[in-house]
Amino acid sequence: MALSRTQQADARFAAPLGATLMGLATALWGLGRSQEALAVAREPAGLYRRLARADAAYRPQLGNALSLLSVVLSRLGLRAEALKVTKESVALYRRLASADPAAHAVGLAQAVNNLARRRSARNHKRRALRSAQEAVTPYRQLARAEPAVHRRDVAMALGNLARAHSSREASLAAAEESVAILLDLDQGDPRVHDALLADVLSLLAAAPADLGRLREAAEVTTRALAMMREQAAINPVARRGDLALALAFHARVRAGAGTDLAEGLAAATEAVGLMRELAAEVPQMYASSLAEVRALEDRLRALTPPPGAG
Repeated sequence: MALSRTQQADARFAAPLGATLMGLATALWGLGRSQEALAVAREPAGLYRRLARADAAYRPQLGNALSLLSVVLSRLGLRAEALKVTKESVALYRRLASADPAAHAVGLAQAVNNLARRRSARNHKRRALRSAQEAVTPYRQLARAEPAVHRRDVAMALGNLARAHSSREASLAAAEESVAILLDLDQGDPRVHDALLADVLSLLAAAPADLGRLREAAEVTTRALAMMREQAAINPVARRGDLALALAFHARVRAGAGTDLAEGLAAATEAVGLMRELAAEVPQMYASSLAEVRALEDRLRALTPPPGAG
C-alpha cells in the first residue's frame, strides 16, 4: 500500500525519530536505567511497524528496531517476549533476503544469531543449536568476501554455537576457534575485541570444566576474570552481570577442583554482592542466580580452612 502525501510527510520525521530513540534506549541501558531503556526501545519498534505496513522500504529499519528491543527484553529477563520479538525479526529478514539476498545477508545472519541466544535462554536446546549452526554458515561466507569486516562476526557466532552445543567436545572446538580468531584480530586492533574475548573465554573454560579438566579450566577462568574486570572498569553498570557470572564460575571451578579455595571464596563473596544488587533491580533475571551463588559461597566457606589453620 502506498503512503498518502500526509503519511509521507510524517514518515520523513518518523524515521529519523525512530533512529534517535534507538540511540537513546542504548544510552539509557548503558547508564543502568534499564526500565526507561525498555520503554524507549518499544517506541521505535512500534513506529517502524506502522511505517513498514504502509511502505515495505521501512522493513530493514523495523528489523533493527526489533533486534534492539529483543536484546533489552532478554537482559531484563523477559525471555518469552524477547524470543517472540526475535522470531518476528528473523521472519522479516527472511522475506527481505529472499527478495535481495546480497543486501540482507548480514541482517539475516544477525537475526538468526540472536535467535540462537534467545532459544538458549529459554532452554530450547535443539532449536538453539540449529539456529547457531545456521548463523555460522553465512558469517563464514561473508568473512571470506570481507574478512576485515566479518571475522569478528564469525567469532561471535561461534561463541553462540559453543553455548548451544550439548556436546562438550563440540562446544570446546567452537570456543577455541572463536578465541583464535579474536586473538588474531587483536594483533591488528589491540583491545578492540576484549569485551567479546572475555565472554568467549568464559565459554572456553566451561567445556573443560564439564569434561573434568578442572586445572585447565581454572587457568582459563583466571584469564577470563581478569579481562572481565577490565571491561567492568570501563563500563561498570553494563558489565556487572557479566562480571558476577565470571566471578561465580571462577569460584565454582575452584570448589570443584578443591584448590585455591580461599581465592574461590573471595570470588563467590564478590559475586554475591553484585548479584544482590542486580536481583534487587531485575529480580526475574537474577533472583535464581543469586540463590545459586549464595549456595556456592556457603559451600566454599565450609571447604576453606580458617586463616592460620593447618
